[in-house]
Amino acid sequence: MALSENPNEVRATRSSKRRAPLGDITNNKTDPTHESKKTKVRSSVETKSSTAGLHRASSLRRSKRLSEGTESNTSRISQAHSDSFIDLTEVDISISPPAPVTVITSPINLPFGVENIDLSEQDNDLCNPEYIETMFRHLKLKEEQMQIAEYIGNPQTDMRPNMRGILVDWLVEVADEYKLSPQTMYMGINLIDRSLCQFPVTRSKLQLLGCAAMLIAAKFEEIYAPSVEDFVYISDNTYTKEQILKMEQQITTALDFKINGTTPFHFMKRFLRASKANEKEVAFVNYLSELMMQDYQFVQYPASLQVASCIHLARQTLYRNYNDVWTGQLEYYTGYKSRELEEVVRKLHTVHMNAQSGTLKAVREKYSKADKDFASKILAIRASELKF
Repeated sequence: MALSENPNEVRATRSSKRRAPLGDITNNKTDPTHESKKTKVRSSVETKSSTAGLHRASSLRRSKRLSEGTESNTSRISQAHSDSFIDLTEVDISISPPAPVTVITSPINLPFGVENIDLSEQDNDLCNPEYIETMFRHLKLKEEQMQIAEYIGNPQTDMRPNMRGILVDWLVEVADEYKLSPQTMYMGINLIDRSLCQFPVTRSKLQLLGCAAMLIAAKFEEIYAPSVEDFVYISDNTYTKEQILKMEQQITTALDFKINGTTPFHFMKRFLRASKANEKEVAFVNYLSELMMQDYQFVQYPASLQVASCIHLARQTLYRNYNDVWTGQLEYYTGYKSRELEEVVRKLHTVHMNAQSGTLKAVREKYSKADKDFASKILAIRASELKF
């Protein structure tokens, strides 16, 4: 019903409605029209109720048909899926073992009488026997590229060979006192020789060069390297921390930061394995190698040639009754024939003969102990007994 815009009409309409007297709490009217209205309302409610019931019944029938159809569709889909699935209980799903990995355990075309010395190390991941031949070809090439030339006289004008020997002898003591590894010592000496090829050093700064070189080598090779303060202490405070660090910078700059050179240590273990060396031979070869390291005349020779010469002289000294001390296996793995070693072996033999009476004592004392098999006490053979 639309609202009247006249407020008086609205009030008149409201006031024309009569309320039941307060005393008649049933609120029933005796007007017959009122009974007829109640009948109409009741019939209307019943009609609506019956209509709602019909609608509910119809909805239930539709829901039932829909659910029956859905169940039918679901069963058909399930049947289709079950037909497409494979019964895994009837299928062999066992996992096959992996294919064996092919490992290179032998060099190609080994000469007659030459054993594969790497077979015993094929399960050692640190030895890498699969590509050890490639590694040693690389080391041989690298030692040619980084070969040290004689440097006393040019550029070293304030230095004599015996000064280098004294420095190396002192560094052997340092390495022994601080329990440095052999590779650290060899690397430190290699850095000294390569640096002396690059820039002149006065004799008063030679020990400073040695401290800085060993500091660099220890950083490369040691887990707990000596500090700069340690080198200040072991040099008896001859040099300051700043001087050692400055020399360290000078070495790395001169070498263009190519720190890791090729040293005898890189070839020692493999060549000794080719020799089938026992503990006494191993100790004696290491002793000869450190004697050689002290002597300036050997800096011009490649590291592999130095190690091969040490093994050659050691075998001749220890196995004098053997007619063939330089076997085909040693020749194959070292890459040197016996005659190619003669010059270096004869020089080393002279050094070995004079070692007992020499002024340099660190190496001799180091190898005079039981843990080194008293290698420095092994007497040298006569020069006439050398065979090539």
